[in-house]
Amino acid sequence: MKKKKILIVEDSPTLRRIIMSTLLEAGYAESIESDNGVDALAKIREYDFDLIITDWDMPRMNGLELVRNLKNNKKCQSIPLVMISTRNDPDDIRLARESGVNTYLTKPFDPGNLIAKIKEFI
Repeated sequence: MKKKKILIVEDSPTLRRIIMSTLLEAGYAESIESDNGVDALAKIREYDFDLIITDWDMPRMNGLELVRNLKNNKKCQSIPLVMISTRNDPDDIRLARESGVNTYLTKPFDPGNLIAKIKEFI
């Protein structure tokens, strides 16, 4: 079975470590980190990902802009997207989903819930 490759796009080093540790414990060892949307797009050109986890509020290119870029790129349109954000306004969540996010978690998130959501897609 092919190992699943996950991209984590999060500007907080602490939160990236938490997500990476959660993924490692769940057996997803093929995870790559990025701290903003611009860097994430460069990594997406370099690697094939099975799932992308992104924050919304980041410098250079926010998560919503990243999602819209991915959904406009034929290579990336089918990659499942998980957004984890402090934004919990129903309008923000609706906007994220309309833009192409498959599932939306608010911070702080439950690691078990994150893994359950990932398993729905890969």
